[in-house]
Amino acid sequence: MGKIIFLLSICISFSAISQECSDKKTEAEMYQCISDLYEKSDVELNSVYKKKMVELDSINIHGEGADIKPVSFFLKKNQQAWIKMRDTDCDLETYESMTGSGYATIYKSCLLKKTNERVKFLNSQFY
Repeated sequence: MGKIIFLLSICISFSAISQECSDKKTEAEMYQCISDLYEKSDVELNSVYKKKMVELDSINIHGEGADIKPVSFFLKKNQQAWIKMRDTDCDLETYESMTGSGYATIYKSCLLKKTNERVKFLNSQFY
């Protein structure tokens, strides 16, 4: 019964992430595919984040001499908190699969999903 639940959680996690990896037959192939997608997503996240930071650094909505931190300061704090939240969310969401052979793939799928969501969020914020 435990193996069925484990395989079901892999399939649900996997199918929710990408059709790009749906043709993979082995755990190793699935893991590599998800890892490649995650790496691309992480690069995109870093690019979007840096772009937003540059945009926000150039904005001073409070005028010269105001003793208020720029909005980029708060985006940086938010991003740092989001990384911790993403990791602990994935720890919690994948807890039941921790002892299974597919855990790494399930965990990486969670990171990919949350990173893609963050990219969309950052792209929708600010300017």
